[in-house]
Amino acid sequence: MNLTQFITNFARLNFLFIGNIFLLLTILFLFGVSLNFYASIFILVAAWFNANRDIGWNKKMILLNVLFLLFGAFLFGTATLYLDLTYDGQSYHQEMSIQMANGWNPVYESFPKENPLYIWVQHYPKAFESIGAVFYSVFHKITYIKAINTLFLILSFLYPFIYFRKTASLQKSILISAIIALNPVVLIQLMTNLIDGFLYTTTIITFFAYLLSKEKKSYRWEVIIGLVLLINIKFTGVIFAGILYGIFLVDGFFIRKEKLQTHIKETFLIAIVAIPFLIAPYFLNFYQNGHPLYPVMGENKIDFIQDYEPEMLKDKKRVSQFVLTNLASIGNKGDSHVKIPFTFTQNELQKNRNGAPRTGSFGVWWSGILILSLLYYGFCVVKIGRNFKLSKYERLIGLIILLILLNKAGWWLRYTPYFWLTPVLLYFSLKRYGAHAKFLKVLFGLIVMNALFTLLISVGLKYKDGNELKNTLQQLAQKQKPIKVDFDNYLGNKVLFKEYGIEFVEANAENFIKPLKINNIVIIENNELNLNE
Repeated sequence: MNLTQFITNFARLNFLFIGNIFLLLTILFLFGVSLNFYASIFILVAAWFNANRDIGWNKKMILLNVLFLLFGAFLFGTATLYLDLTYDGQSYHQEMSIQMANGWNPVYESFPKENPLYIWVQHYPKAFESIGAVFYSVFHKITYIKAINTLFLILSFLYPFIYFRKTASLQKSILISAIIALNPVVLIQLMTNLIDGFLYTTTIITFFAYLLSKEKKSYRWEVIIGLVLLINIKFTGVIFAGILYGIFLVDGFFIRKEKLQTHIKETFLIAIVAIPFLIAPYFLNFYQNGHPLYPVMGENKIDFIQDYEPEMLKDKKRVSQFVLTNLASIGNKGDSHVKIPFTFTQNELQKNRNGAPRTGSFGVWWSGILILSLLYYGFCVVKIGRNFKLSKYERLIGLIILLILLNKAGWWLRYTPYFWLTPVLLYFSLKRYGAHAKFLKVLFGLIVMNALFTLLISVGLKYKDGNELKNTLQQLAQKQKPIKVDFDNYLGNKVLFKEYGIEFVEANAENFIKPLKINNIVIIENNELNLNE
């Protein structure tokens, strides 16, 4: 087994393992089985066995599986260094995993309506959280769940690398794969339970698994797993999965000239396989509330986006919002502005600690990278002249822009993170007329710098903030009396308190004499504790 084949098997083993965890857990839910320690152990062993079987058992797989276990330990170890301090990450994402790990079956049991997180936990898709629930059920470490995002970032590099390495040099394969993988939406959500980056990485893995399946049929199962995961990550995943599969059909039937009968059979098979994984929440949402995408659509829909719109984008047409958000500094409500490309301030860099900034989602250098790519593309098109023809790459960019414009919240680029691919798609279009190797290297250099700004500041500040919270939790654990605490809607923090052995009593912060926020949102009574504020 050469190095490339070893990397291929390693990537496939990890993706198939994670995918099988979700499939098996969903099937158990459908049969009325709730999650517990023993069911979780069964799922992990069965998922591991299925993943190895799909790749193909042989003696060389022993070393691969040893590395797989060591890699898993590394991912969990790095995840424990951080505490998720994002709002949504601490809220319903963690709560979903915790409730499923504690025995809640989302197929047959309604979540308690009196719970302040009912709307999200009951009605939202739960692929990421379901996988996390299995890990939490076994290890009882809420921090372990975040490791999924780190793993999928790595896989979103490896799958493109495996594909391009078949025809391109090692250097070019690394450059292109890195450009694809280093999406700041993914990087900024590392060490959190947020799922927009997970949506992007799953899409990339699925897309390249499809391309690889044209040479090796065993990848088809990964394509199916990827599509099933996509529709269960979040509501937009249903749309993206449908469009992605439409791209596969167009590619197969019109470009590769494959038989129509083959695609009809494959589509029918995928539809049959997907049905059980649509029951919760889609069928249940339709049955209970009249729309499969409730609460974001339907008669009684709830408009979540209106309160999140940044000041610089208010009352603007969607095209204007799309342009402005790509030129804006990193910001949230009223602290973003159109800036000079390739410039940034220390204040802007610090906003990378936020897992989901509303503008500047693609990093501090994105506007410059985008403008430079468009200018170079325009120059080359003019130079090529009449011989230049639009290609599938421009059509893909057009499709991505259309998806952004059709989405009311399209300005929030984490909801459609694929626009990040625009520069590399422009490169592929120009590559039809020449190597453009220098442009690729310049693009790679700029994106690596943009990624470093994002990653080092984001991960560094999260580590600092997490350590401060850990120190506070350790101090609380040493107190003799129970701590009065108001978790508000961030109930996942209860298990964090329990993991640190903190005795607590829930109370309303309005009645606290000396309230103290310890992680952006959780409030404790500091009157007698006298912790440093």
